[in-house]
Amino acid sequence: MQIGKAIGTVIHNVNVNVNELLNTPAVSAVGKTFDKLGPLGQGVHRGADTGGFAVFKGMEDVARALGGPNEPVPYHYLQEWSTPGAASQRLFSAAAGQPPSGAQALSSAQATSSLS
Repeated sequence: MQIGKAIGTVIHNVNVNVNELLNTPAVSAVGKTFDKLGPLGQGVHRGADTGGFAVFKGMEDVARALGGPNEPVPYHYLQEWSTPGAASQRLFSAAAGQPPSGAQALSSAQATSSLS
C-alpha cells in the first residue's frame, strides 16, 4: 500500500467516525440545546455545523486526492439540516457537489424510490 493511499484512508476513516459521533443523540443534543435559545442560538448552531461541513468536506477531498477510498461520508450537516425523513438519511458524496436543498433532496429521494 502506498503511503499516500494509507494516509488518505486514515483521513477518510477519521472523517466518517467523527461525523458518526456528531450524529449520536448525546452529541447532537448540544446543538438542539442551542436551538432552544432562539434565533441567536439557532444561528450559532447552524454556523458551527456549516463550518464543520466545510472542514469535513475539505478533509474528504484531501483523502481522495491522496488515494483514499471514494466512499460516502455520513456528514452531520446533512443529517441535521436536510429534509426530515428518508431524504435526510442520505449519504453525501463529495462528487455530488453542494448539499441538496430540501426540495432537491426530496425530489432525488422520490426519483430513486420510483426507479426501484
